[in-house]
Amino acid sequence: MKKTLILQPLDEFMHEESQLKIIKDNYTKVKELLDDMKYGEDITFHQFLQKLQLSECDYITAIKYSLKRPTLLLKRSPSEIRVNNYNTNLLKAWQANMDVQFVLDPYACAVYILSYITKGQRGISKLLDKASKEANSGNKDIVNRVRHIRNAFLNAAEISTQDTVYLVLQMPLRRSSREFQFINTSNPDERTFLLRSHDKIKELLDKSTDVESDNVLKRYGRRPKQLSDVCLADFIACFNCIRDKDSSFDISNLQDECLPENDFHENTDDDPHSGDEHLEASLEYQMRGRFKIVKRRKSRFLRSIRFHKDKDPENYHREQLMLYYPWRNERKDLLGSSLSYEERYK
Repeated sequence: MKKTLILQPLDEFMHEESQLKIIKDNYTKVKELLDDMKYGEDITFHQFLQKLQLSECDYITAIKYSLKRPTLLLKRSPSEIRVNNYNTNLLKAWQANMDVQFVLDPYACAVYILSYITKGQRGISKLLDKASKEANSGNKDIVNRVRHIRNAFLNAAEISTQDTVYLVLQMPLRRSSREFQFINTSNPDERTFLLRSHDKIKELLDKSTDVESDNVLKRYGRRPKQLSDVCLADFIACFNCIRDKDSSFDISNLQDECLPENDFHENTDDDPHSGDEHLEASLEYQMRGRFKIVKRRKSRFLRSIRFHKDKDPENYHREQLMLYYPWRNERKDLLGSSLSYEERYK
């Protein structure tokens, strides 16, 4: 065999059913022999093929049958079948276990790295489940229940020395050249929302149910007329809604430029504000309530629910309309006179 060999998965359409059965049987023979060689054998590769009663070409074809993606094979003797892939120079420097692999699929590499980044802590799920049962078993109010679970987590979670240093010095664990924002594109009746502040709720009429705080979707519906043709995705990605420090402008002069804002208030906790370096001061649009819309120099990345086109077509098309079709009233404008969102989308 060559020193290294890149094998592609077997194209089953290029072989007849009888040939595939032979290839599958050959792979079974190879696997069984390797399993029997628990600690390897001090034999040559040629002797290994003789035991299998296969040619080198048949052996490689059988290996291809087991592959799901392009794979690089390294030359090794049958006595080394239980040894991980390694690099001699790196192994001398690292002086620990090594299992290096050649990256032939960028997507697989990204998934592999992400699985390490997002790997959960073992035992924490059982711990929190036990703490949750303990909290619910007593006569504790909701605040003390959450505090009990929090204490159980903080006292049991283990973090590395590096994480500890970053947390103590208040250093960010990650940095990004762009911001991102999630857009809740679920059905309006299924969305969660923030409540208005306690003082604002006190000011409401006794029978009023308008307890939802202001949010980016509401502000999009109240955007200035100059931005009437801007879709929701562009509005959130390219603009910031910030508090106007100079509140001396005359609101009456904005009647022709802004739509009425009937239920606007100052609770804006759900709208992340960015640093001034991201804003383009030359492109500003006034809004009522001492707010203004400012063009960003760097657009945001957007995230949404992303409904499946085939499994949930109605929500998929409603989401597309919500993000990329300019609207003022979500419940009326998106559906229009159509019977379904799919019909409206088409």
